[in-house]
Amino acid sequence: MTRPPVTARNRLSAMLLTASRTVFAVFFLTMTFSTSWEDAPVLAPALLTVTWRVVPLRVPWFVLVPVLLAGCWLVARLLEHPRRRLSLGDARVTAPLAGLGVLALVRAWPVHQPRVALVTLGGILLIWGVTFFTINDLPRAWATAILAVYMGGQGLVACMQFIGQGPVGLTWLREIAPLPTAQGASVIEAAGQRWLRAYGLTPHPNNLGGYLGISLLVCGAAALSRRSLRPWQRRVLWGVVGLGVLAWFFTFSRSAWLGTILGAVYVVMVTRLWERVDWRSRHVRRALGVAAIVGLGIAVLGGMTVGDLVVARLFGGSELEARSIDERVRDLKQAWSLIRVAPLKGVGAGYYVDALWASVVGEPPPAFQKVHNIPVLIAAEMGVVGPALWLWFLAAPVLVVWRRSRREAVEVSLAGWTAAFVLVFVVSFLDCYLYFPATWWPALFLGLVTGSWVRSIAVKTPERLADAALS
Repeated sequence: MTRPPVTARNRLSAMLLTASRTVFAVFFLTMTFSTSWEDAPVLAPALLTVTWRVVPLRVPWFVLVPVLLAGCWLVARLLEHPRRRLSLGDARVTAPLAGLGVLALVRAWPVHQPRVALVTLGGILLIWGVTFFTINDLPRAWATAILAVYMGGQGLVACMQFIGQGPVGLTWLREIAPLPTAQGASVIEAAGQRWLRAYGLTPHPNNLGGYLGISLLVCGAAALSRRSLRPWQRRVLWGVVGLGVLAWFFTFSRSAWLGTILGAVYVVMVTRLWERVDWRSRHVRRALGVAAIVGLGIAVLGGMTVGDLVVARLFGGSELEARSIDERVRDLKQAWSLIRVAPLKGVGAGYYVDALWASVVGEPPPAFQKVHNIPVLIAAEMGVVGPALWLWFLAAPVLVVWRRSRREAVEVSLAGWTAAFVLVFVVSFLDCYLYFPATWWPALFLGLVTGSWVRSIAVKTPERLADAALS
């Protein structure tokens, strides 16, 4: 690839491009390290208040950050010479994402609640914007580093919460982890004792488990890849992965556990890792021996300390687990009742719970919640076309890379980004927090993963791997 000429104009463009990447990293991490932009003191101060249909809407100051990012990036691209062509990415993945976003925007109309419409609009624009920016100008090394910092920070907080069985005092980021004795706390009951699951700085342990799973798959694959990481960088990355594994385990999220394990199996299968190892090497045998001893020690220690919690969580012997399963079944029945009424157009993006309240005949229940199944939720809100687009969006990268692996071993880094889609696919049938029209966390993560996958899939031959290592 020919480098652009070194001129004052191109130097300024490069500086602005680096600045835009830095602003994006700060924006991503700040938004994902807080459970609420409305209540967290660092994000909450209002820039202005807008009244729409008699409803006051506070616009936080932090919305200026993506505006600054967009402006900085636009100027950088206008200054560079020769100008690079902007790309919409691989249509096999970006087309269903675009279609699902358009469908959500169409089904957000007519506007019954201004806040719901703005949240839906914000989620769609955010995932589109993050995907577009990542495809064109965010190197995979930057994306991996962002997820590593996220995993390190959230992992540290989560481990402290589980070990201390309570919050760690990060009220300025609106940490909401309660004490295990609090009503409504997400806990595990074992041997008559309540154990708090790790929340991190997320609304629920399941959310933390899923986002840590995505980060583990990507960062673990990057640590295993042959990309030009310095020895200290690889050691730091493995240390962060180790911390992330502990935090991921302490969430006790069964869906995240399952999705991450299947994603890791996918990485091994498509990269043919067993063919890349010299099993006769003395260093390899020594490393395997050390790993076996350490793994056995961790298994014995874990079984003695948290074995009861794992058994209780996996086999659901407590009243809490039985109640959770009953609620999931009830929610599915309620969702199907809405789908039968409006199978083609749904009840409107963001109006699932409102539609359930409107359908109540007789004595209303204490509360309604979203169904823990994204394809079903999309079908209820947007009609039956929505789930088809969602499944196309998630399955396409997995199938594309699997077909490539039949011809040749896949680059480990690409396999890691693809394994994130495996996790999202699994989790989407068991929970709903990755539904991106509803909030910003899934929009940020899915946009980053989609854009990085598009950048990775362009690397097709071994000769280009070295050149693409930092791209």
